[in-house]
This record gives sequence, C-alpha cells and structure tokens, in this order.
Amino acid sequence: MRIRLAVTAIVAVVIVWAAQPSPHLPVLRLVASPGTRLLVIAPHPDDEALAGAGVIQRVRSAGGRVRVVVITSGDALPPAVERLEPGVTPGPEDFRKSARLREDESRRAMTTLGLESNDVTFLGFPDGGLCLLASAFLSPRSTPLTSPSTQRTTPPLDEQIVRGVTYRGSDLRTELERIVTAFNPTVLAAPDPGDEHPDHCAAYVFARAALDVVHSDTVNGRAAARESDATGAPRFFRYVIHFDGWPSDRDTATPVMPPREFDEPLNQWRTLPLTVGEMRVKKAALGAYASQWSVVGHLLRGFSRPNEIFLEGRPAHAPECWCDAEHVATELLPGQRRRHPPASQR
Repeated sequence: MRIRLAVTAIVAVVIVWAAQPSPHLPVLRLVASPGTRLLVIAPHPDDEALAGAGVIQRVRSAGGRVRVVVITSGDALPPAVERLEPGVTPGPEDFRKSARLREDESRRAMTTLGLESNDVTFLGFPDGGLCLLASAFLSPRSTPLTSPSTQRTTPPLDEQIVRGVTYRGSDLRTELERIVTAFNPTVLAAPDPGDEHPDHCAAYVFARAALDVVHSDTVNGRAAARESDATGAPRFFRYVIHFDGWPSDRDTATPVMPPREFDEPLNQWRTLPLTVGEMRVKKAALGAYASQWSVVGHLLRGFSRPNEIFLEGRPAHAPECWCDAEHVATELLPGQRRRHPPASQR
C-alpha cells in the first residue's frame, strides 16, 4: 500500500511539473469548448505537429473541431527523396512520390492526435515556391510558376479546392479564402512572418490576406482572452519553426523558450504548457514523419518539449519575406525595408 501511494504521489508530481508555465512567459489563455473551431495552416507536412500538436489535442479533447491545411507537400527536399532511391538522381516522378509519402505521414500523425482523414487538406502548391507566389500574388494574370522539383504548374487534380487553379499566388489566396469562409474558425494558427524559411514567411502573407478578405473590418489581438473579437474574426496565433538553429535538441525535458534576437519583445510570447499525456501523444505524432527523422531529426527533437509557444494578433512589423536576392513579398517600399536578403541569397 505504501509503495502504491508513493508511486501515485510521484506520478501526480510529474503531471503537475509538466503543466507548469515556461519561465518568464505568460500562459496562453485558451479555454477550448465544443464551439471552438481551430484552423491550422502549415507550409509543409510536419509543421502542423511541430508547432501545434498540443493545441490540436486540447481543442479535440474539449469536443471542438480542428481543420489542418497543408499548403505544399514538402516535395522539394532532395536529401529525403534520395533516401527513397539511393544512388539515383531524383527526377520529377521521384519528387511527386515523395510528396505523397509526406502527405501519408502527415495523415498518420494527425490520426494520432485524434483527427479524421477529412480533417486534413493538402493544397499541393509548390514546395520552395510560396515566397515567389506571394511576391506577385496580386496579379492573377501572371504566368503560373513551374515547380523545379515536380515540374508541375498546377496542384494535383484531387487536391484542387477550386477546379482549374494553377501555381499563381492569387489562386492560392482564393483557395484559402474558401476554406476560411467554409470552416469559419474561432482560432487560426499560421507561421509568423519572422520565420526564416521563405515558405513560412509567405504562408503568413497568404493566411493574413485570406483572413482580411473574409473579416475585412477586424483588428485581431484586442481581446486575448476571447476566442474571437466583436466582429467574429478568429484569434490569430503565430508560430515559428525556423530561426537561426533554434530550438536546441538538447535538454528537451525543459520548456522551449522564444529564439534569441527574434523581432518581437519577449513579453509578447505566450506558452501553452502540455500535460504528460499531451506530450506523449505529440511525440508519437512526430514519430509518424519517418522520412524526416534522418534529415531534420534535430528539429523534430527540438520541438518535443513540454510546451508550445505562440504570438498572437498582428506582428510588430510588416512582413518582409525575401525569396532570393531579387524577390521579396512585402507591403513596404524599398526605402522602408528593414532587412536585406540573407547572405546565402545575395
């Protein structure tokens, strides 16, 4: 009996510890209910679980609905494709095969989190091309982009929300508008524009543009404790995946903290502490991305933490997504820009 009581006490202590807030970060106030509708927008398969496996579980366990939208299929990652066919120079069909594999991994991961297959939507837009689309997305007459990996100019037919869409930024925005209108989320999670991956920065541009069209008169972030503001617009959570080698894959038992020198004050971040059960399920979901562990395993380990962190509302500065040395997706005029292309793109 004493042994049993001791074990119970230890388990209780562990659960309480796991749910403690991150040091110096306010807790994200999210009271999920059956009326909560969470829309997660991910640039690539695995981003949805890295950033939000915990918040997805929290909403589902409260009886709320979750919709995950993956904009690209993550096909433009040669190291992952080469592992499928060692010694063979990958061609368009190999990249397309990799895309389907990554989609299957994402579906399995989301099933682990309690979602059904129809809760996950793949849009099939070009991996590595979202920034270029965002830099010209206001021009519906622009020439469709050709994916350098799959050689496609359109999403696969079975992934077209609007029949006949091509790799134009205006078409991607139209599809996201359809999704936001139909699902009517109370909470939306998408990448932060400060994420160093051009696809992630551009995903914010598209998500924000679609949301502003549907809720054109809203200003998000005014009431952080509510699921939506007075206009009915959803709360907007922003997440970061790529930033200067962050997060570390060491000491993953400790809560993750915001990356240093990120372009938002520390007090703007919020932490969502996870329970032991939520941590366990998140790790199981991340295990479903088998093709990625040998390529970006450090990233998967780095996000296997007892919390998730988000920013809310609009960012402190206008998006400035550098695609390469010449193309940038931004609303800023040249003289107003604060950044420059990364050295690798100059």
